[in-house]
Amino acid sequence: MHRLIALAFILLAVPASASPLKPQPQTMSEKVQALADQGKFPEAVSLLEDELRTLASDSAANGEEIMLDRNSLGNIRMNQGDYAKAEALFNQVLFFLRKEPEKYAQNIAIVVNNLSIVYNAHAEYRKGLNEVGEALRILAKYEPGSAMVEAMLMCQGSFQHDLGLHDSAIATDQKCLKAMAKHLGPDNLNFAALYNNLGEVYYSKGDFRQAMVMYEKSRTIFAMYWKDDDPNFSSSYNNLGKTEFKLGNAKKAEELLLKAVSLKLKRGDESDQDLLETYENLSALYQSQGKKAEGGKYAALAKKIRSDKDVSGKTGTILNKMAEE
Repeated sequence: MHRLIALAFILLAVPASASPLKPQPQTMSEKVQALADQGKFPEAVSLLEDELRTLASDSAANGEEIMLDRNSLGNIRMNQGDYAKAEALFNQVLFFLRKEPEKYAQNIAIVVNNLSIVYNAHAEYRKGLNEVGEALRILAKYEPGSAMVEAMLMCQGSFQHDLGLHDSAIATDQKCLKAMAKHLGPDNLNFAALYNNLGEVYYSKGDFRQAMVMYEKSRTIFAMYWKDDDPNFSSSYNNLGKTEFKLGNAKKAEELLLKAVSLKLKRGDESDQDLLETYENLSALYQSQGKKAEGGKYAALAKKIRSDKDVSGKTGTILNKMAEE
């Protein structure tokens, strides 16, 4: 499973409603969000592009409003899998915001957070790490108490892990845990995401027992929000299963991995990146037991998903919206 990356949306200052007592027309952001919620991304893109053309021809247009629309369009493009256009839009927004870092420190971090998803999809981990480092320096100077510091630390740990800097990633994640503990309860979903991330680092290091400890901590918190058969648990079962396999517990690993597949298919995620990994884990498990037929079956299923993704040009990205306190 990929590490979980926080996804936040820009909160630039915009005029408030004139009167809360009167019905107000939908704002552009509300219209776009409504379309996005319905999966109507082409319609949302068209709406935003029309709005941006209108603003571009208006000499009195509010610069923040333009940046808000560009960031929203970047998020839509990212959801469509068009990472190149998303990156270009996010960089345009950053160019504007960095002119006044003292005013837009949190917004810079939010856009970098969005960009981190693009860089992760492109495997541009060093580039992402540099951007996150700059955002953290700006936050340290102007907004040291911002919750976006924690979001940036999660991103920083993710890129360090992807670059093989495991000890640095562990140190960063531990720093993030301490920061979150100052204002979040221990059962907050952000802790579940971060424990999962630590589990991934320890797994990559080959410390499977410590990885299991972290995955169990993550699952315990998730269990406070979801029932055991909730499809959201599929990733947890995959992580626990692959770790049980590494610890030599083949029977338990098989049980957990098959449950992960069942929950993914229950939600209809037949081409999901996590499902691909679970199929590969099952294939490795069966091959190690000499069960070539079963191993071949899951290897073929994984190959099909990988082939479909190569054709579409899209990669699976797991996004975690930072939970509210």
